Amino acid sequence: MANTNTTPVRRRSSDGLLDTADTLVDRLDELADILKSVEDEYVKMEDEDFDKRQINQTPPDPCARPNSFKRLKEGLESARALIACLKREKWRLSRRKQSVDMRMGELEDYKTHLRQDMSSLNETVDILSMRVVDLENQLCEGQERQESLECENDELSARLNVTEFNCKEFESHKTDLQEELQNVRMLRSDSCLRQENEEMRSEMDILQEENHRLKEMIRQLEEETKPQSQDGGAFMGQNEKKPEQKAPDTNDLQQLNVDYEQLNIDTIALV
Repeated sequence: MANTNTTPVRRRSSDGLLDTADTLVDRLDELADILKSVEDEYVKMEDEDFDKRQINQTPPDPCARPNSFKRLKEGLESARALIACLKREKWRLSRRKQSVDMRMGELEDYKTHLRQDMSSLNETVDILSMRVVDLENQLCEGQERQESLECENDELSARLNVTEFNCKEFESHKTDLQEELQNVRMLRSDSCLRQENEEMRSEMDILQEENHRLKEMIRQLEEETKPQSQDGGAFMGQNEKKPEQKAPDTNDLQQLNVDYEQLNIDTIALV
């Protein structure tokens, strides 16, 4: 705190000293010019008179007063030396002031850049805060989506387990079907088909024989029914004599015809 308080005071005193030194330099320069002009006009004459008095005086007066102009000249030389020293100090102080001004300018530039950096940093912080909020929202959405995906995954896992179980059952059923298919193929081989064909042919022959027999029976029945319809009395007498013989009924004929037609259909199907 003491250093910070004394620094402006020192700076003000240095500025005052510089102003005083500048004024003194100007006055001394004026005095030097005046003395030079006076010296040019009167110094030689005074020196000659003084030398004459010193020569003529016997013995010389040791207390004789020296030339005032010489003393003034010596003082002027010392003042000039002091002025030169002050000028050097002034030059040093001016250089220091320039360096301080440059440092202050650099400091101002640094402060300006620092303000700009702070403003850009604040903008960056705002952008990052908004980005953080967006990322938090995306994280919440991602967590919700992850939960939904986990639920879907559980459902799909359950369905996968059921599907695998069904696949295993289908595989076992497939092997059973393949075995049955092999058995069927073995049963439906050429030999089996030939045997079935022979059986069907034998059945067809049997059906044809039955068909032929039925045709004969129908023909006989028709022949028997025609004379009975023409001679009813004789036929009734015969019936009384032979009660054990029964006349064929019309329903029986119709049934025989139906059986005959069905037999024909079966025969066609077998062929």
